[in-house]
Amino acid sequence: MQGLCGEVHAGPALDGRSVCVNTWAPTAFWDTSRGQYGIVYSANNGSTYGARSTTGAPNSYTTYTSGLRQGNAIEAPLLIKNNAGTGWWLWGDSFSPVNNDYYAWSTSNVGGNAWTALNQRTYTPPLNAEHGSIAGISAAEYNGLVSRWGVPNWVRLKSSNLPDRFVRHADFALGIDPLSSSSSAGDRQDATFRVTS
Repeated sequence: MQGLCGEVHAGPALDGRSVCVNTWAPTAFWDTSRGQYGIVYSANNGSTYGARSTTGAPNSYTTYTSGLRQGNAIEAPLLIKNNAGTGWWLWGDSFSPVNNDYYAWSTSNVGGNAWTALNQRTYTPPLNAEHGSIAGISAAEYNGLVSRWGVPNWVRLKSSNLPDRFVRHADFALGIDPLSSSSSAGDRQDATFRVTS
């Protein structure tokens, strides 16, 4: 899927325009209810796009997003139904300005090109997550996992004003510092607190 040029295009040129673009980390799927193939992908311009086709043939795709971006670039997009089943979430991770920083958008109509960026204050992806996957589970599966493994007895305190920063203790002082995949294991541990009674 990378670097396809000529008559068969990937990226924003899925609709047959004569430009050469690269895509990476695409997610392709078949939507039975619509009878369409779908793909969400990152393009070399740093934006995330979605496209659909009834045949899956080259040059048969039409783009249904105008290019979504937060941060400097988005990659590894994931398109999933929201928990209520009334709309969609599009997730993507950014490698700049903070590596492994997830962003999300929501819409009630995946084909309507009306996406709303979710505020990072309302969700906290796993620290150091990159190119992730989201799989829905039933309440019974969730309860089985909790019964077997329990729930974490630790917490990270995320800054409301600076969503890429967490409360961290060092040298007997608290601070609010960014954490990412490049943070040391010690720094990540310093931003982890145990809940006690």
